[in-house]
Amino acid sequence: MSSKQSASKIEMGQEQPQPTMKQSGSHPLSRLLLAAGAALVLVAGLHSCSHNSRGHPEQHRSHSKTSNYVHSDRLQPMCPQLPALTPSDRLQPLLDSIEQTPGYTDAVLERLSNAVKIQTVSYDNMTNVPPTPGNDPAHAPFLAFHAHLRTAFPLVHARMDLRVINEYSLLYTWKGSDEAAAPMVLMAHIDVVPVLPETVNQWTHEPFSGLIDKKNGLVWGRGSSDTKSTLLGTLEAAERLLGAGFTPKSDVYFAFGHDEEISGYQGARKIAEYMVKELGLTGKIGLLIDEGTSFDEFEGVPMANVAVAEKGYVDVSMTVETKGGHSSVPPKHTGIGLTALLVSALEAHPYPVSIPDSNPILGLVHCYAEHSPEPKKFSNGPSTIFQKAEKVTTVINHRIAVDSSLAEVQAHLASILKPVAIKNGLDFVIHDFISENVGMLLSPDSLGTVTVRTNSGVGLEPSPMSPSIGSGERSWNVLEGSIRHVYEAAYDNLIVTPSMMTGNTDTRHYWNLTKNIYRFGPGRGANVHTVNEYVSIDGYLDAIKFYEALIRNWNSE
Repeated sequence: MSSKQSASKIEMGQEQPQPTMKQSGSHPLSRLLLAAGAALVLVAGLHSCSHNSRGHPEQHRSHSKTSNYVHSDRLQPMCPQLPALTPSDRLQPLLDSIEQTPGYTDAVLERLSNAVKIQTVSYDNMTNVPPTPGNDPAHAPFLAFHAHLRTAFPLVHARMDLRVINEYSLLYTWKGSDEAAAPMVLMAHIDVVPVLPETVNQWTHEPFSGLIDKKNGLVWGRGSSDTKSTLLGTLEAAERLLGAGFTPKSDVYFAFGHDEEISGYQGARKIAEYMVKELGLTGKIGLLIDEGTSFDEFEGVPMANVAVAEKGYVDVSMTVETKGGHSSVPPKHTGIGLTALLVSALEAHPYPVSIPDSNPILGLVHCYAEHSPEPKKFSNGPSTIFQKAEKVTTVINHRIAVDSSLAEVQAHLASILKPVAIKNGLDFVIHDFISENVGMLLSPDSLGTVTVRTNSGVGLEPSPMSPSIGSGERSWNVLEGSIRHVYEAAYDNLIVTPSMMTGNTDTRHYWNLTKNIYRFGPGRGANVHTVNEYVSIDGYLDAIKFYEALIRNWNSE
């Protein structure tokens, strides 16, 4: 996930490993629901699951496998679940034999470990900077990473077409047998966020050690979870399938950008441009998978959360400039005082709390309501504006709801800030959040100026929402069925739900390629962008099986 859009982009302090991935109590899902401001009362009428004589929830998947309805009231379910989708080819015995080869698992983990050891770090000063071919020390590790992949996956490099995009990003093409079949895209990113020097001594193991910790069932290191395990997991799946003689029906693309952590302008965006301009794939991709939300457990209900949308993002700077003068004759309000008035006005007018039908969080809440042991009630969560003031410039970070827009954020700010500026004798200048055109309200007798603009170029609109539960779209059906096929043994009564990314991924650059964009992280890692990042060994091995099943299922007849 991009460090500029991650809610946890600053390393805070040492967080101890949690080898057991199922947790109870306060967790990300409950915080997400509260942050969404879910003003919903989920009562029994919302079809919470029936209970047996011991007071435990009945297994819901048995209903979804046999009927399109739930319970005796025969009402349509809010969160219908599909059965596991088992690949229809006959490759499983051969794939199992590959997995059972002596030393196979150790070799898989060693390949991931060696990838983590390569310090492919993106720094903020590299944002949107075109690559410099030749001697570029900052990007030398990326070339070493390319070399590692060539050594680690010989069949992939022998049988797929590899195109290096913009020096450091990679696009692999696995040609399918049917040119008319809709292609699929599997994404990840090569780069990782920096390790803050002052936190190095807080790591249990050296940050780029790639330590294979079999005692705790973990692989440690920066990028182990975000997202080298995803990248190598997709290629491990492809290498195994190639070894088993599998040929896809559709083209399969593996798209690996090199600068996702700094917004992907020189990586994913260039890959997407190539796919549009050179390959003619606008609107033709059938399924696209990138990093995203993962597994959670809420009140005993295991959930696989698949993000079908992302919030928008914009940093807005508000600068108050006032006329100078001697400190012995201070004005009624200094620049800092005027800034305080403006910020206070913003805090007094928060964005309205709502979850419209278009918000994927509503689907997640429906799934929880329908499959939880007891009906639940959610109340409004806090709406907070975060700001960092330095002198008289305030930066206001906005995560834009999927049913809102940059234009609405701009209008909201203008409606609140302009009256305060006018009341205090200040000019008001706002730069359009989309075009950067300037709108001004100026007075020759003004005491100063309030200027509002995006902090760096234009903002990012909320993403389109991809089809999910109940849509009937093959993309969701194959994804949900593949998740259940691989994970139903590990998670009793697993519920696959739509969800939403609060941060942003490289998928922002692929919107014109497909409506079927999903963000799902099967690897079960933790401590992304902070101290002690790791990925679960079992989670990583299962992730390889997931990508393998997904490729096979997408290419079934």
